[in-house]
Amino acid sequence: LIKLRELVRSPANRDLEVHLRQADPESYRAVLKEIKSKEIHNLVVDTRPEHMHLFLRGILQLQMNDYKYHYLFTTFDIETFDLEDFKYNFVNMTAFRIVDAEDVGVREILKDMERFQPVGHSILNKSLIIKAEPALMYDSVHVFAIGLQTLEQSHTLRISNVSCEEELPWDGGLSLINYINST
Repeated sequence: LIKLRELVRSPANRDLEVHLRQADPESYRAVLKEIKSKEIHNLVVDTRPEHMHLFLRGILQLQMNDYKYHYLFTTFDIETFDLEDFKYNFVNMTAFRIVDAEDVGVREILKDMERFQPVGHSILNKSLIIKAEPALMYDSVHVFAIGLQTLEQSHTLRISNVSCEEELPWDGGLSLINYINST
């Protein structure tokens, strides 16, 4: 609900009715059946990626995959799922992607990742599309590395013992944070 709070707080002057349903994989079908019976056609779906195939199966079983329905998925990994059954029914599915798979730099990085066995295949799924979580992890490590390289150009980096009990911070910490933020 925290992720969707702005939707729930939408202005009162708009003619908008919001129905919230919390469901788990065991109750997806019952909730979808209720939505269908109320003739609700616009859905924002926020579910864990590992449960998405069960939600998609429920849509198909209840025949909620025609032109009347519009699904907005909050997961960044929707294209890694098998959506073949949804191609020809004119159902409207919207999702967002945080990785530009057409970018040449991204393609090169994905080729490098694929070489690391057995982890490479699990990162790229079978679709050769990187999932959001490993992509964000890669970006985090990359930004940290650039920040550290930039810090190294202006400071001599030395290994130092840092203690959680003593309040003696590492003297390069603030500069490193600034370099990371500027990257």
